[in-house]
Amino acid sequence: MWYKIGVSDKAVFYWATVEVVKISKVALYLSFVLFLLGMSPPLFHLHNFFMSSALLAFYLSVMYIQIIGFINAAPSVAASRVLLILFITGLVFSFWIGYVAYLAFSILYGLLYIKGIGRSPGLAPNLLTLAGILLLPTATSPIEALATYPLASVYSLLDRIDGARSRKKYDVKTGVFLTVLYTASYILFKNGVIWAFIIPSVALTIVTPPRVNDLYGVGSFIFRWGVALAPLDHHIFYMSFAVIMSVLCVPYFIPAVIYRKVPNYGLWLFGLVTAAFVTRVFNILTASGLITLLTLIYVVYKSYREEEIKLEPPPT
Repeated sequence: MWYKIGVSDKAVFYWATVEVVKISKVALYLSFVLFLLGMSPPLFHLHNFFMSSALLAFYLSVMYIQIIGFINAAPSVAASRVLLILFITGLVFSFWIGYVAYLAFSILYGLLYIKGIGRSPGLAPNLLTLAGILLLPTATSPIEALATYPLASVYSLLDRIDGARSRKKYDVKTGVFLTVLYTASYILFKNGVIWAFIIPSVALTIVTPPRVNDLYGVGSFIFRWGVALAPLDHHIFYMSFAVIMSVLCVPYFIPAVIYRKVPNYGLWLFGLVTAAFVTRVFNILTASGLITLLTLIYVVYKSYREEEIKLEPPPT
């Protein structure tokens, strides 16, 4: 199922890595299509379904592109392809039977992540991601689906990045602690405790406080408290993902997915997302939709105008 770094046949590992990039790219393109469908006026009665599905696909893309570093191994070509098929199958059937349709996807993805669970402190954030993956089939609404794998993914990334910025020493106990709090909060949330995600947001802020001295730090801060304040309006929860995407996922991971040099998105991306956030929360739908569409166009334009990076030939 995996090819371990530094041990596996070089050519086999090379093609397994290329497949990870391809799967991540397909998931990214699928996410883009789902975002457009979710903003389409004729399909607005399915807005919540399409927008939550778009975020699920987006986080599959930006997390899968990093999986080799997370688990110190490359998933086999077959495992990557089956995972994508199971995700698309789950996406299609979740429209009729709910998020339990992702069960097979969650099981396989969870099995891939088990390789990244161990006593090494650097692997600790993987526990959070794994918990979110396994909780996805239990969701019964779009907002619950976002509180599974996407939320756990961002929490784990913030733990890694803000921890490194504050020179925190990772330890497994902290990883387990955050995972237990997150899982317990999700269960409480499902049972009507709508303020439950204040708990892991506060815990994460104590363990890995954001350094609000640059754009990423501001986005990290907004995301934590946007999630905590979600009961005021579920769009605060959803649009908080857009904020963290604008300062983390898009500038750091999208160029790797599409294999191009890293562009300078500047303040425009964060500004557009902030404007979309404010207009959506205040229910100014037309403006929010147009700004969101402009944001997507801006990201595509800035990303694809950069030079494509050519793959090195496979080792012989």
